[in-house]
Amino acid sequence: MLEDYIVKIRYLFTGILAGVIALAGSGCKDDPAGNATLKAPGAARDLHATAVNDSTVDLRWTAPVDSAGITGYRIVWSPAGGSTDSLDLPASPTALRVSNLKTGITYTFSLTARRDTLFSPPVTVQWRLVGPPKNLLAMFTDPATARLTWIASTDPVLTGYLASWKIPGGDSGYVAVPSSASAIGIPGLNSANSYTFWLRAANGDLLSSPVTATWNGLKVSAPSDLRASSISDTAIRLAWTPGADTGAISYTLIWRSAGVTDSMTAVTTDSSMTVGNLQSGKLYTFQVAASRGVGRSAAISVRWATATRYVNEPSGTTSLRMYEESSPYGSGLTIDSSLGGPRRVKAKNPGDPASVQLALWVPAGTPTTFDIGPAFGLPGYLGEGDFDSTVYISKMSYMAAGIDTWYSSTPLDQQIAPSGNVSAFTMPVNASQGMGFYVRTGVEGSYHYARVFIASAGGALLQGTYPNRYLDIVISYQPTPNLPYAGTFGVSFGGGPVARTRR
Repeated sequence: MLEDYIVKIRYLFTGILAGVIALAGSGCKDDPAGNATLKAPGAARDLHATAVNDSTVDLRWTAPVDSAGITGYRIVWSPAGGSTDSLDLPASPTALRVSNLKTGITYTFSLTARRDTLFSPPVTVQWRLVGPPKNLLAMFTDPATARLTWIASTDPVLTGYLASWKIPGGDSGYVAVPSSASAIGIPGLNSANSYTFWLRAANGDLLSSPVTATWNGLKVSAPSDLRASSISDTAIRLAWTPGADTGAISYTLIWRSAGVTDSMTAVTTDSSMTVGNLQSGKLYTFQVAASRGVGRSAAISVRWATATRYVNEPSGTTSLRMYEESSPYGSGLTIDSSLGGPRRVKAKNPGDPASVQLALWVPAGTPTTFDIGPAFGLPGYLGEGDFDSTVYISKMSYMAAGIDTWYSSTPLDQQIAPSGNVSAFTMPVNASQGMGFYVRTGVEGSYHYARVFIASAGGALLQGTYPNRYLDIVISYQPTPNLPYAGTFGVSFGGGPVARTRR
């Protein structure tokens, strides 16, 4: 009996001790359900901000290390010198999108974790919404080089841009861009691939929300044979040959001056366009790419400078004419604007011989050919005066329907013989099309270039009757020294060389 009683007492004591231990263990947990003292959670980790657009930012963070029993978060934000906003959030997700913010203002975001009524120490991040760029456009200027253009950010504190790109499921890259740029070429890509491009404006380490552009592979054939013609000293006519694709094809044109002081983009469904409001004497690069839907071709390009087009006599007659030697109207021609050209002068004993640069010489009787070229090189004028001896003409002459259909595959400075000179062209009197050649005047370091076109009328180049036979001439003249773009510079010849030359 005594032994049974002792055993019962031992079991009762063991049970009471186990209960005390269990109760003590419950009170030490950081659990709101427990009855012991709660502990405040540790601080949230890795709070960072990402711009979504020019008025919205995404905040993301990681829960505290001691995240057990976290019941939520509180976020507080305010602009510098402005009112404060706050929001209580649940424990999940650990992210918040904040809208209706303003660009150019620095905001401070403060985040605390909550366990019941206890809050962690705050973590903060400052963010300034940088004004993003606009109208990002992506095209390929050649099969391996992408070109991005955009409208600049208006953010008052702009330190640059960050351009990035990615192939779906493939390679990616990025490059920093100066704040003054509104375009960038990215080499080493492949126009046959599809790309997504992003561009963000930067203010130090802060980045704006991105603007995007896509390139869906080379699914549209590129145009070809881009040609330029100077209409005036501020306007250029561009024309090109469409690619093989059919359907709703449009063309995007981008032009930019060599000093990047002015640029423009335009879209057309035609295969030609007149570009005006250019700066006289400035060299431009023009690019054209074809588009159909979201597909865009590689771009073709041409460099060109405007030139002055002379089609009328200064006196107001209908055309610029050069008469034969015996005519009283003037057998010589001045084309250099610094000498008052273009104008007719009398090539023999002109009174101002230095201004005579080109002349026409027609054989007596009923000729089948005539000579045209530098006055000092024509046999009919030898010994007649002190002509401008700096005039050089091109190695070849060319047949064309008009000055706007005459295209050369090389710049004008390459058309002129580096040593020696073609003294004159011997051309046929009758020709179904017009004839043209290039002219260079001046001395090294101050060359001027021109394009001289002789129009055909009624199947003949030489018009009128003796002693007033004449040529109808159109001249495109580059008044800016050393810019060899007074004529047309494209990618193929519009007419082959046909005239005999005399050296």
